[in-house]
Amino acid sequence: MYWMKILKLAGTVLILSLFFLTAGAQKSSFRVQIDEHTMVRDSFGTRIPYNTLIKMLSTGGYTLDPVRDKSGRITEYELRNATAADKGKRETIAKIPGAENLPGPKVGDMMPYFETYLLDSTVISSDDLKGKVVVMNFWFTLCKPCIYEMPDLDSLVEKYKGRKDIVFLAPNYEKLSKVKAFIAKQPISYKVCPEAVSLIDKFGVGVYPTHLVISRSGKILNSYVGGLPGIENILKRDIDNALKQ
Repeated sequence: MYWMKILKLAGTVLILSLFFLTAGAQKSSFRVQIDEHTMVRDSFGTRIPYNTLIKMLSTGGYTLDPVRDKSGRITEYELRNATAADKGKRETIAKIPGAENLPGPKVGDMMPYFETYLLDSTVISSDDLKGKVVVMNFWFTLCKPCIYEMPDLDSLVEKYKGRKDIVFLAPNYEKLSKVKAFIAKQPISYKVCPEAVSLIDKFGVGVYPTHLVISRSGKILNSYVGGLPGIENILKRDIDNALKQ
């Protein structure tokens, strides 16, 4: 499993999207790259080994607070337990080993040919999607940002309920049994594609979640990587633009 490979790979880079409160109580955001050289301590001031750190962050139960020097420069981070207020705002983006070598989905590229199946074993291919706006959500069951945004994505699907010219697909690389067990507890409105390794490889997706909006002609109109606040509004804007084309 990709996620377990992340934990076993010593040099794996973990990327975090962190949202902090500024002095003016306004939210600002930036992306920080954590690697084995980054200084991260616990509340007692003890440095946390990198391999231990990524295992703890991967659970979604912890977050990082920046520690600044007198000039305001971030010199290290402090690990603490995540709270309800952090949910959906401090999100781990899981990066699979070798992702940096993947081409990745690029705006302007054409959707590659693929065949995959849905939870009910129905086979669907890119040919079936011709003339339709396609919205893709690449995810997996242990991806905390993926889970946080699911209610918002369900709301997005509901907005276009009844339209046959829009297809919402959720490719996942995990085994059918694992995906079904997850969905039994957390229903998903997208059409889920389990064991879609070949599809994922063809799109070159290496970071989760990744969202794509594809035009009726099969061109990738927009690509969004990582957990993004307000993703449902971002996707709705793109979908509405695509429907006008």
